Parts: sequence; C-alpha cells; structure tokens
Amino acid sequence: MKKNRLLGLLALMTATSMLLGGCAVKVPGQETNDSPSAAESDTPDKSNEKIRVGVSVADQANVYWAAWLGAIEDYAEEHDLELLVHDATGSAEKQVAAIENWVHMGVDAMIISPLDPTACSVVCNQAIEKGIKVLCNNYELENYDFWMYIPQYDIGYLQGKTTAEWIKAHYGDEKIQVVGTNYDVLPSVVDRTKGYMEALAEFAPNAEFVRTATSTDATTGLEAAENFLQAYPDLKVFIGHNDGSCLGALEAFIAAGKTDPDKYLLAGVDGMQEALELIDSGDSIFQITVDQAPIPMGRTLIETAEKLVNGETVEKVLAYETTAITKENVKDFLS
Repeated sequence: MKKNRLLGLLALMTATSMLLGGCAVKVPGQETNDSPSAAESDTPDKSNEKIRVGVSVADQANVYWAAWLGAIEDYAEEHDLELLVHDATGSAEKQVAAIENWVHMGVDAMIISPLDPTACSVVCNQAIEKGIKVLCNNYELENYDFWMYIPQYDIGYLQGKTTAEWIKAHYGDEKIQVVGTNYDVLPSVVDRTKGYMEALAEFAPNAEFVRTATSTDATTGLEAAENFLQAYPDLKVFIGHNDGSCLGALEAFIAAGKTDPDKYLLAGVDGMQEALELIDSGDSIFQITVDQAPIPMGRTLIETAEKLVNGETVEKVLAYETTAITKENVKDFLS
C-alpha cells in the first residue's frame, strides 16, 4: 500500500513540474531541441552582455585627442557600450601593452591610433585571430577591419599653402621670418611638418624658415614662442603643428605686444573650438587652422566598431577630407 502511495506521489510531482515548467522532460541518454549540447553549455552566453571596446588614446592631454575621445565616450553612453580607455601618453610601449591586455581579456573590438604601426600590427594580428575587431585611426596596420585617416602630409601642405597666401597678401615678396613646431615622436607630425615646410617653400619663397622647436600643447607652445621671440625680434609667423601649441604661442605674442592681425599670424591644425572662436573674432592673430575633425572621426570609429561587432558590413577604408579654416569660412565649423 505504501509503495502504491509513493508511486502516485512521484507521478503527481512529475506532472506538476511539467505543467509549471512548460518544457519536456529529458530522458537520460536522450537530448531534446530545448537542451544545449555539452559543448554548447561550456560556451559563455554573451547575448545579454554589453559590447566591450578598448580605446587607445595617443595622448589624452592633447586637446585634439581629448575631443576625439569625448566623441567616442558620448556615443558609447548613448548606445550602452562598455569602453576600456587607455592613455598611451605618447608611448608606443604602453600602447602595445594595453592592446596585449585587451587581447587576453577578449574584448569585442579595439580602436587604435598607432604610435608605432609595426609594433601594433604584431599584437593586432593576434586580436584578429581571436575574432576581435580592429579599427585603426590615421596610420594603417598590417591587418585591420576598418581604417580611417586623413593624410597627414596633406594637412601640413594645406596649412603651409594657406599660410603662404596670407604672407603674399600682407607682405608681398618682402622677406619675413617664420618659425614652426614639431613633435618627432609621432610619425603623423613628422609628415605634417614636412608638408607645411614644403608648401611654404613652394608658395612663399620669400619666407625665411628660421627655426623649429618641439611642442605638444599650450604650455610647451608658450615656451617655444617665448624663445623664438627673444631670438628673432622681427618674427612674423608662427606655424604650430596643432592648435594647442598656437594657443600657448598666442600668450607669448600678446605679452610681447605683437597683436596686430595684419602683421602677425599664428596657423594651427585641429580645428578646435577655442581656435575657431579666435579666428571668428576677426581681431586675433590666430587666423588659420586646418580641420582634423576629431569629433566626427571619433564618432565614426565607435559607431563602426559597434556595426562590425554586430556583424554588419562596412567599407574597410575611409579617407576623411580636410579643409583649411580662415575667417572666410569659420562659421561653417563653429558649433
């Protein structure tokens, strides 16, 4: 009797379980369509996880890279993406170490502006082998899923040509002194510096390029300009490889009383908001910059990373066209 009651109780429990669970009962040794195989059950389910993207910033202290990263962070917040941000501070070794760490972690994608394309290519090849999407900014890697760039020589050449046009308009064929900044650690800046120097020689042969100095930001730009003005009291033109250097140089020129926009010129690169506002004012000697579009480029990179991870097809290479910005067109760029 007890045995019959026990069997009845077990049958009732089984039926109740089937009704509440709404699923088939698995018989030992038999798989159902609703049951994962042993191999499948060992695979982590990432369907509800955020997309993780590693972002290597060349130098976050630079105003260009800060704006570039800001655009990426804004998009990530809007689309609920997880960012792992690394500031390389201009060090290729630090950048490579960060990429190696992301490969080990198994991120979904990584966005890199390579400081050393050769060294980065080695670890990025490992990332691609693991299925990680690799997106490179400015410099091309050996292998990648997406490459977005502005030819850096072209940026410098356009900057130099626009500067030469200002020299011709204000000094004609008169001999004048010109200085510039560089940052030879970055291949992009080496190309950019070569571009502006060659354009200046081509379009304003009367401009005597007397000296260059290393600069990275407003602080070092100020120091460079102070030294230039002391060594060359007749200096008329300062060409900065970025807007930050020119913003620092502006302080030195103001302190020296050289503020007439018909006599003095600062020409930068980046198209940063502060530079645009000075150009738009019409009374600043900061009169030229070249658009590097940090915000559109940053947003395009992170948007493309999301698309690639989601399996969408994108164009593998995208060249971004640049524009020289002067008082004639600056309002088209002001936000």
